[in-house]
Amino acid sequence: IYDTQTGRSWQYPVVIGDTIVLEQDGLEIQVNQYIADFAFDMKTRKAYSRSDKDQNPALGIGVVDRSGTEAAAPVDYWLFSRADLAKVHEPKYKQYTFGFVRNKRKNPYLEMTIKDKRNPDTKVDITLLEGSQHSLLELELGSSRIDIAYLEQGGSIKDFKSYLTVLEDDKEVDKKVIEVNDPLRYRGYSFFQYSYDSQAGKYTVLGVVRDPGVPVVFAGFILASVGMIYCAYVRPALKRKRRTEKSVEESAKNSAGA
Repeated sequence: IYDTQTGRSWQYPVVIGDTIVLEQDGLEIQVNQYIADFAFDMKTRKAYSRSDKDQNPALGIGVVDRSGTEAAAPVDYWLFSRADLAKVHEPKYKQYTFGFVRNKRKNPYLEMTIKDKRNPDTKVDITLLEGSQHSLLELELGSSRIDIAYLEQGGSIKDFKSYLTVLEDDKEVDKKVIEVNDPLRYRGYSFFQYSYDSQAGKYTVLGVVRDPGVPVVFAGFILASVGMIYCAYVRPALKRKRRTEKSVEESAKNSAGA
């Protein structure tokens, strides 16, 4: 499920009969049917499977909008696993688009419950597929922002980020999502993403740098550039001008003497 407005995405391991609930928008996605080799009979207007082989896997879902006073009738869609069909038949409801990836093997997944220690009543249960990521913006966890990624054991980490907020006198004055080579800069300080807790993911390691001599260094670069331009272009031009003026003066003297 992809939210085109916020750029957030979710992956859910599902079986036939499951229901996915998007509480913030009052939507329910019902998983209704799986067809291994999808085909459509134009006469009966029904989908069927041409064989038992997974040559054209398709997943039938129904989207129910419960945001109104009464639940609307389900809107049915077919999701295709093949990339060529998925690109052409990408269903969209409101700001959400839906996709389907067939589980060819027993995909590792992780079930977890996240709680806010400052507010014990605030918690959320999620299931993460291998390689998926959840951005839990909908949680009321104060000003916190949580990103959780579950990667295959032994795989390499693509990226790690920290969500920094700068406070002065208990007032928020700046904030930024930092990652490697993209620091937060504030009042001469640079806060770099240096490392993280690779074992438990409980902390991040920041590098803090303050270099008041940077303006002097840049000033040196500017002066050096000006000096190079002077030596390469200005100085030779001045010499040529002097030689020309000297030649003109000598010609004038010779003419006067004659």
